[in-house]
Amino acid sequence: MPRGPAQARDDESSAVKVELDEWPIAVFRMPRIVDVKVAGALGQAIDKLLERKEEFVIVIDSRSTTDTPPDARRAIAAWEKARDAPLRAYAKATAFVMPNRAMFAIVGLISWLNPPPYPKECFLGEGEAKVWVREKLSRRP
Repeated sequence: MPRGPAQARDDESSAVKVELDEWPIAVFRMPRIVDVKVAGALGQAIDKLLERKEEFVIVIDSRSTTDTPPDARRAIAAWEKARDAPLRAYAKATAFVMPNRAMFAIVGLISWLNPPPYPKECFLGEGEAKVWVREKLSRRP
């Protein structure tokens, strides 16, 4: 069934956008709603990076995100737990770029309940997030 421009825009706005032009920094631009489908797409994108067997760092830009329902948060936590060993080996840090400081508490709570296999930190700007992940990458043994 052909889709019109409005449908294509809706699909694009609900997708995770992956940018690898600054590798080994992987930037993920999250959509407005991060549901279970989007959480799965994020996991699949990171799985592809893990297959490279190269160290990298992650910047997740969530400034456009307005909702991540509990089932999506659980899906992300389960994915992360299932990939603990490869994430420890290759993903050296994750920086979240959030729209406001109130969102930092949510990420902090999730990290406290499900400790990540790498350092995580929240930022208000992408530039400072990239400085932090570069520092984490340069400190590797």
